[in-house]
Amino acid sequence: MRSRREVLAYLAAGAVAAGGVSGCAATGAKRGPSGTLTLATAKDLNSFAPADALDAHYVQFYQPVYDALLSIAPDGGYQPALATSWAYDESLTVLRMTLREGVTFHDGRPFDGAAVAANLSATKKGTGTAASAFGSLRTVKVHSPHRVDLILSEPDPGLVHQLGGPGAMMASPAALGRPGLKTTPVGTGPYVLDPKGTTATVQYSFVRNPAYWNRAAYPYDRIVLVFIADPTARVNAVRSGQVDGTFGDPLNAGVARDAGLTVTTSPGPGFQGLFLFDREGRLAPELGDVRVRRAVNHALDREGIVKIMADGKGRPTSQVFNPQSTAADLSLDHTYPYDPGRARDLLADAGHPHGFTLRVPQPLNYPNVAPVLGQLLGDVGITVDYVDLPSQTVQDQYLAGRYPVVYWQLQSSEPWQAVNFLGTTESGWNPLHASDPDITAQIAKVRAVGGAAQTAAYHELDRLYVEKAWFAPVFFPDAVYFSSPSVKVTPQSLQIVPSIQNFSPAT
Repeated sequence: MRSRREVLAYLAAGAVAAGGVSGCAATGAKRGPSGTLTLATAKDLNSFAPADALDAHYVQFYQPVYDALLSIAPDGGYQPALATSWAYDESLTVLRMTLREGVTFHDGRPFDGAAVAANLSATKKGTGTAASAFGSLRTVKVHSPHRVDLILSEPDPGLVHQLGGPGAMMASPAALGRPGLKTTPVGTGPYVLDPKGTTATVQYSFVRNPAYWNRAAYPYDRIVLVFIADPTARVNAVRSGQVDGTFGDPLNAGVARDAGLTVTTSPGPGFQGLFLFDREGRLAPELGDVRVRRAVNHALDREGIVKIMADGKGRPTSQVFNPQSTAADLSLDHTYPYDPGRARDLLADAGHPHGFTLRVPQPLNYPNVAPVLGQLLGDVGITVDYVDLPSQTVQDQYLAGRYPVVYWQLQSSEPWQAVNFLGTTESGWNPLHASDPDITAQIAKVRAVGGAAQTAAYHELDRLYVEKAWFAPVFFPDAVYFSSPSVKVTPQSLQIVPSIQNFSPAT
């Protein structure tokens, strides 16, 4: 059995082996002329159609060409965009919106209420992140070209946030549903796609939309996005001047600073940890006992993992609501301190004094985590039997309910979105559909109220998730961004990368 110091030393050795920066150069776009902003992305575009849109890394692809109904400011507040005002009625089931006048799509068609209705209907039927998030939207009633009501089947505490995201970005109704929209966006945004400067899977180039209604908010004449999957290559691309900025690995932050780059750190949008899918013990009977799930939580050295695996850039946690949101009860963060002895006692009380074996998919997106989890859980008697999965199908297999536990990072920046993603009986990230009557009743309370009463309801829901050990969260990683000194970058609250409008030339 290893001491905490030995475990940290073990973690450090693995991190050093994985964190070095090689001298390889990035491939892709060369730097453009003055007035061009070139960014490296960690993910490649899936589709330009808003109905297929994903969040997190993908937002930078959509923001040049589309406007959403609302804009989310760097501090997380909501601002007018294509909608200039919005307000709920007393029932919280009708959101009345006034739309901006004089806006046209790239194809010359006017933006109006009919376009809002068509786009939100397409998003609900789409494959993107927001499809389920608009589940409560029953219909859009168009009163005039510039006045609409969003009518809900029941109150939806997360709807306003979704109206500032990719799912509420507006495409020309003439392009909706057509295959061409996946590769050729037709929005109202500040830029239009430049086909001559675009090669799918390599780079995407955008030039100014001369008819844009808010040109002053975007100082660059051209935006170029270069897809570079390897984190080391992305750092070197910024160091060599090939790109102006990129998503950063915390373990490379020191190297980036030494190279004269600017390192911007901000609270990230989601948590990493173990998703204990099998809360009813269907695949792993041991996990049906809350004492076992609590033992898993006590086995995790959260502070050590953050220090070694993320260079200290993150917040250890025992709860899943983002600490920047009012839903999070921060007093719950230390409910499960690292205590292997307590974990072993809980396992013995549950009838497993000699431990048990747990089948877990290899955490492919986080390869350095595998030996860490194996060591920490093994120290309390839980043998981790890792299963290799094809990288291209890993998430589909997670969500098919074939494994009792997976390690993943999932966004939880907006609390109602988090509840729908992972915390209800029907959530996608609850693939075995575990249910709990107390949790179900508390979710209904959150939905039914607003203001301070809703915050209190969220805190109680947070407590139930923690006490019943529905999850074994580890930490909220910080969002880290590397950029050239020639660029000023403002971090976007609870977003993994800054928004396009958050970049400007340094003065």
